[in-house]
Amino acid sequence: MKLLLFSAAIASSIISAKGAPTDDMESLRTSCKSAANVLNASLNNTAAMDTSGLIQNITWQLGASKWNLANLNETSPSNATSNTTSDLESAYFGYANSIITLSEAVSRRGRMYHQELNSPVYNALRGLALGVQAYGMQLRNAGMLSQQAIIRTFTAGSSIVDAESEWAGNDNYPGRLRTRAMPGR
Repeated sequence: MKLLLFSAAIASSIISAKGAPTDDMESLRTSCKSAANVLNASLNNTAAMDTSGLIQNITWQLGASKWNLANLNETSPSNATSNTTSDLESAYFGYANSIITLSEAVSRRGRMYHQELNSPVYNALRGLALGVQAYGMQLRNAGMLSQQAIIRTFTAGSSIVDAESEWAGNDNYPGRLRTRAMPGR
């Protein structure tokens, strides 16, 4: 039930068509942190969860923000620089850090026993990695981010690739159920 409510909250928070880049990044940061919290909270409670759905929701938000940025630059280039670079970079670093936090939570989930297929999560992570890189490059090409922020993009992308490696196996159920050892065995 909590997962359905969370997914509904994510879906309803898809970035508005006229959002400023800093607002988009704040929304992405909040969504990534929320998804990471859900994944971390579920580690001891359940072996079944829609991890790929959580990741896809973040990827869709990222795509909406990327579209908004392109639309903002086409319709009113002067508005694209309305946020100061330091405000934008501060929001971007917060977003990039939340991607790293999400990737770490997904990695932990992949190392534990779970009843999810690996392939959907792996593919969702691949999509997220591509989206993160494309979003960072679009911001950089628009002159909205510094070189330091792009380095953070690569760091975030690297953390996603690390998470991918936890879900890349052919077997569906990595990890193992822990059973208490019987004395004398």
